[in-house]
Amino acid sequence: MLSHVPHAMPPSPAVRAASWSRRPCRPPAAAVGGLALIVGLLAGPPVRAADPRVGVGADFLVVSRTDGTAWAWGLGNDGQLGDTTRTSSSRPVRVIGLTGVVDVVAADGVAAALKADGTVWVWGSGANGIFGSTQADNAIRATSPVQIPELTGIRALALGRNGPSALAVDTAGRVFQWGNNFSGQAGDGTSGSNGEVRKLPLPIASLTGTAALAAADTSFLAASSNGAVSAWGLNPQGGLGTVSRTTPGGAPLAVQAVAATGDVVALAVADINDNAHFALRRDGSVAGWGTNSGLHAGCGQVSQGTPTLTAPRTVTGLTGVVGLAAGSAHALFLSAGGEVSGCGANAGGQLGDNSTTGVDLVKPGPVRAALAVAAQTVGAGRQISAAIGRDGSAWVWGSVANGAAGNGGAIAGASAQRVITAPQAVVGEGTRPLFDAGAVASAPPLYAGTQTGPLSAATVNVGVAPVPADVGRVGRTYLAAFLPDGQIYGYQSGAWVLFAGGLLPPYSAGPLPRHQPMPLFTGADLRFVSGVRLFTGYGVGDTDAAAQDDLLGRLHYGEALLLQ
Repeated sequence: MLSHVPHAMPPSPAVRAASWSRRPCRPPAAAVGGLALIVGLLAGPPVRAADPRVGVGADFLVVSRTDGTAWAWGLGNDGQLGDTTRTSSSRPVRVIGLTGVVDVVAADGVAAALKADGTVWVWGSGANGIFGSTQADNAIRATSPVQIPELTGIRALALGRNGPSALAVDTAGRVFQWGNNFSGQAGDGTSGSNGEVRKLPLPIASLTGTAALAAADTSFLAASSNGAVSAWGLNPQGGLGTVSRTTPGGAPLAVQAVAATGDVVALAVADINDNAHFALRRDGSVAGWGTNSGLHAGCGQVSQGTPTLTAPRTVTGLTGVVGLAAGSAHALFLSAGGEVSGCGANAGGQLGDNSTTGVDLVKPGPVRAALAVAAQTVGAGRQISAAIGRDGSAWVWGSVANGAAGNGGAIAGASAQRVITAPQAVVGEGTRPLFDAGAVASAPPLYAGTQTGPLSAATVNVGVAPVPADVGRVGRTYLAAFLPDGQIYGYQSGAWVLFAGGLLPPYSAGPLPRHQPMPLFTGADLRFVSGVRLFTGYGVGDTDAAAQDDLLGRLHYGEALLLQ
C-alpha cells in the first residue's frame, strides 16, 4: 500500500501498489489526445522559474532567481553563503544543491529556502536547534543546505533574529515553530528553562487558517486567511497590541488576537527595543504598532512622547503598498508601481534617500529611496536594505561590511563598516558586470521535487509554481505519473487514477497560489515504481477542459522528479 501525507492531502482510500504496477491496459496515443505531446517531450529539459525573493542576514544576503536557484554574498564565516565553504564573498555565489526555490529568508548567520514542492532547507550557523532534529549540538555549522525532514507542504517561512527561531505555515494553515524559545516563540507561554531550544518543528495549536507570518527577536505575528492578526512573545508596555497587555513576571504571552488591524495580507517586525510591528492591509494601506522609541511604529508621525503604540495605527502617506520588510530599526514599503519608501532609523543610510539625517538620526517618514529601477521585492536586515528590480537587478544600501555590498571589491571586515546612502547595483557572479535574478515579466513556471531516502523508505514531495502573472487566476494544478511502460496516472483527491483519454484529473482547482506543494509519500516502499517520472503543471481556466487546454497550449508542465 502506498502511504501519503494525511494532513496535506484530501481524505480518500489509500492507493494500492497494484493500481500502478499491475493494470494491463496502456492508453493508446489517440486516446491520450493532447497529452501524447507530453510523452514526446519527456527527454527535453523542463523550464523552471519563479519571481525572485531576497533575504538579509547579518552582513550577508541571499536571493532566489527566476530559474529556481539561490545565490548569496557577503559574510561567510558560518557557511551562510551555502557554497560548501566558510569564505566571505563580495560577488554572488551559488547556494549548492538547491533547485526549485520559491522563497528565501535570512537572519543573523543563518539562511533558509522554501522550494515549490513545499520542503524547507536551512544552512549557516546552527545555533539553538535551527537545523531541526538533524542537529546534534549547538555549535554545528552547515556550509550547504540541510533539509528539515519533518516539514512538508509548506507555503511560507519566517526567521527571527537573535536566536534564531523559525516559523513555517503549511497548506492547511498550521504554523510550526522550531529553534530558540527563549522569548516565547513556541506560542504556548513557555520560555527559557521551560523549553529554551526546540529541535523538532511542532505546531502552534492555537493558530489555524494562517496565511502570513513575521518574526523578530522577541515578538511574532501571524495573519489568518480572513485577515485577522495574532501575536505572541514578550509584551512589555503592551507593544504586541493584544487585549492582554502584560503577563506576571514579564513571562511571554501565548497567542492572542491583535485588535483592529483590518484585513491583513502581509506582516513585518522591526526588532528595535521592544519591537515595532507593521501590517499590510488588502487595500494597500499599512498599520503600525509597538515601540515608538525613535519614531518607529508611528513611522515618524507620532511623538516620541508616546513611547508605545498599544493598538494598530494607520501610517499616513502610504497607499497602494504591495510588500513590506523590516530590519532592526527601520521598515521598507513597496508600492504597486515599484517605488520603495521607508521609515525609522537612518544612521546607516538604510532608508536609501542619499542621507543619514533625521531627528536623532531617525528619519520621519515615509521617505522615498533613490532606487533607479522599479522594484519587485524588498528585504531588510539590521542596518541593510535590499531590493530586486522587475528587470532582475539586485540593489543594496545601508551600513555594510564583509562583502555585503556585493560590489566585487576587496573584503573588509566588520571594523570597516561602509555606509551606502543610496541603492547600489550588485555585480554578477564570476566576471558578469551585474547580477541578474531574472525579469519577472518573462518568468515561466517552476516544477520541483524532492525524494528523501532510498526507494525502500522514500519520502516524496513535488510541486509547481505558476507564472507570476497567473497567480490568483482561477485554474487547475496537475500531478501526473509516467510509468516506464507508457501508462499515465493522474493524482486527484489522494488517489492515483489511470488516465485513458479525455481530461486529466486535476490535483486542485480554484485561484492559483504562488506555489502549490504536493506532498505524496512518507517513508513508503516505492521500489516497484522505480523509474516513474512525476510531472507537475497548471492551467488557467474556469473548467477542467479550459484549464487542460491552457496547460497544453502554453506548455505549462515539466518533470518534477524521477523516482530512483
